Amino acid sequence: MSRTFDSAEDLMEHLKKQILEYPDVDTSYKSISNKSYASGELDFSRFIAENEVNNKTWNVSADRPITSHRKFSGKFIVFGKKIVKKILRWYVSNTFEIQASFNGSVTRSFNEMYNIIIQLKAKQDENELLIKEKGQYIQQLETKINLLNENMKSKLELGLKEKNYVENEVLDDLLNSLRLEDDRLKDKFEMRLNNIENQINNKVHNISENYRSEINFMQYRIRQINKKFNNNNHDFAVNVDSHTNTLNTNETDSNSFDYLHFENKFRGSIEEIKNRQRVYLPYFENKENVLDIGCGRGEFVELLIENNVSVKGIDLNREMVEYCQDRGLPVEYDDAINYLISLGDNELGGVFLGQVIEHLTFNQIIELVELAYSKLKAGSYLIMETPNPLSLAIFYRTFYVDPTHVKPVHPLTIQYLVESVGFKKAELIYSSRVEPNWWLPKLDVIDNSIKNVNEFNEGVNRVNDLLYGNLDYAILAKK
Repeated sequence: MSRTFDSAEDLMEHLKKQILEYPDVDTSYKSISNKSYASGELDFSRFIAENEVNNKTWNVSADRPITSHRKFSGKFIVFGKKIVKKILRWYVSNTFEIQASFNGSVTRSFNEMYNIIIQLKAKQDENELLIKEKGQYIQQLETKINLLNENMKSKLELGLKEKNYVENEVLDDLLNSLRLEDDRLKDKFEMRLNNIENQINNKVHNISENYRSEINFMQYRIRQINKKFNNNNHDFAVNVDSHTNTLNTNETDSNSFDYLHFENKFRGSIEEIKNRQRVYLPYFENKENVLDIGCGRGEFVELLIENNVSVKGIDLNREMVEYCQDRGLPVEYDDAINYLISLGDNELGGVFLGQVIEHLTFNQIIELVELAYSKLKAGSYLIMETPNPLSLAIFYRTFYVDPTHVKPVHPLTIQYLVESVGFKKAELIYSSRVEPNWWLPKLDVIDNSIKNVNEFNEGVNRVNDLLYGNLDYAILAKK
């Protein structure tokens, strides 16, 4: 970073080259990740190298000395460049300050992540050493038990030759008891060892999954920042090359609403959503070619893959699609209507829409249900989960939090729709009731001192259902 620049054009050209040195962070990460898992051990060498580069190059600045190699005209050139620099300073300084602040934040985050990884690696080494020590201890015990058995066998065999039949039976019982105790001790030690190994493996797996998810999300955010930064650099370069005194004040469309980040904040964690959606697994067991429409972060796609169900997800949010692909999920960018039209009839083994139809107009829902019916195989399910308007809680808790929602769909409306299209079985199930501490309490009367207390409590139940009922429902339509 000690290099000096003769003009703003040189500075911008240098920044572009710096950015283009690492154009495909995602591909590099994938290749390293594949190698790491192929060897059975996570390899953070590339991560460490990139982190060192971040620590060295995060601080970018627009303040550079202006010089000229020309002997006579150099003073005039420098003076002119300083005037241009002073005119453009207000335009570029804020961008560089924001970029430097962001670079510093990302670099500090990676430094903290690197420290955590070192701690986890040390803990893993400690656990492996503990397993090794336990294994050696068990081997020593087995050796002692085998020696004890041999000694006992020798003594018993010698005694059997000298004792009568009754004494031989007693010795046989004793030998059997020792064998049983030996087997019990072996089973006990093996069980303890297996429990320790399972606990360690589960912890390592959970930690790896959490960090893999965090790294994928960080890669996604870095791509977003690089896109915005490249767009800003392009606009700035065009303004500088024009050599005019007019300044471009039009703002570019930055698509600043980050829906993936919005989902992570308000939807819940991926594991939490997967646990909620497990109730739908039985309807897709032993099915093939299941389609998840509007798959979002890919929770249900991942859940089906974990249960050996072939599935494909589609979504109209490119950031969501890239995030799922980073996680290795079979997800593509496509429109649901166009994709269903492209399929043959009776081709799908199931269709799932989780929190999707509230984003559509009713005409779109009708067309989607009709197409799903024609593309599903006989005996397959169309399952659509959506907010439940029978509970007013959705309006003050969840529904209007998402600005992309169109309107809620009444459960009886969607049930009538699937039945009218031809589905022979349409069942409604409700889920995610508001927590009990929100419910209105009922009157608890012992001596019937209050008239109509039962009717009053039934009214309280109806009010609780209306105000604090189930937040979601799903239609289970079988062809």
